[in-house]
Amino acid sequence: MSERIRCLELQLAKCDLLLDQHTAPLWLIDGESRVVYCNQAATQCMKQSGFVLHETFGRLHCTHHEADLHARVRQASGTCGPQRAGGLRLPGPQAGDLLITLVPAEAPFNRHFQKPLALLALLDNQPQSHLLADIFHLSPAEQRLAELLAQQLSPERCATILGVSINTVRTQLRALFRKTGTNRQAELGSLIGRLSQ
Repeated sequence: MSERIRCLELQLAKCDLLLDQHTAPLWLIDGESRVVYCNQAATQCMKQSGFVLHETFGRLHCTHHEADLHARVRQASGTCGPQRAGGLRLPGPQAGDLLITLVPAEAPFNRHFQKPLALLALLDNQPQSHLLADIFHLSPAEQRLAELLAQQLSPERCATILGVSINTVRTQLRALFRKTGTNRQAELGSLIGRLSQ
């Protein structure tokens, strides 16, 4: 076995460990909804009778909203225009919000696939703010700002609370837009709010 293959396998094992740490069900999929990876929580969900998401022939499907799921995945992965995060409300006994977001190129679990990917996270109304930094690869300062913006605070108010200049907040806000695939503060606040409930 070559050193390069051994190194890649070790890095993929680290990717598994990173995603499996989360209690939220997570799927890593490409623009054609092919499942690249799903963590243990996602695997357990798909084993439940009546769960709306399922994998068939390597692709993720949704019993309800199939077309919406695939459209949002293409949008988040950037296969049909600029990357843009979205969400989908899943019905049924395991109802929850399915966050569908781009995977930043610098994210540890995207470095080896070399293709546009989307991350799906099933949020079950439990506090999920710990996912912010991992999903969007945010710095601690960006995460604190995002959590304040989710409370619909103005950038000026955020600067006061954080004890930084408004220019620092604006710089971090631009980074948040880039990393989350959003364009406006309201859109960012809505997206982050789903994770910070």
